[in-house]
Amino acid sequence: HLLTRIQTVLRTLPEIDRAAFLLRVHHGLPYDEIARILPVTPAAGKVKVYRVRKKLIAECIDKEAI
Repeated sequence: HLLTRIQTVLRTLPEIDRAAFLLRVHHGLPYDEIARILPVTPAAGKVKVYRVRKKLIAECIDKEAI
């Protein structure tokens, strides 16, 4: 159920945000490498990953359990 929610949220993201997140989390790349692959600065890549994480937390936490 949680995996389905995560996949749904990831599908709603802009492609560049999703790519930055997956490059960091799934592939473990450092931000300077993400910046080289995507047309962003390392700081922008870091912000994109942070915002995706924040969105995933907001969308995937079962608010009824809190």
